[in-house]
Amino acid sequence: MGAVEIIAKPSGTMSLDLAHKKGHDIVAAIRRAAGLPPPAKP
Repeated sequence: MGAVEIIAKPSGTMSLDLAHKKGHDIVAAIRRAAGLPPPAKP
């Protein structure tokens, strides 16, 4: 198996909803890799 997606590492000022945003990015990458439709926007 090879790399399917690159998830950016946050830099600069930390925002309060960073965990939520990164979690959504990770779920979206996994769904793309599995050939599923993208998750609904929060």
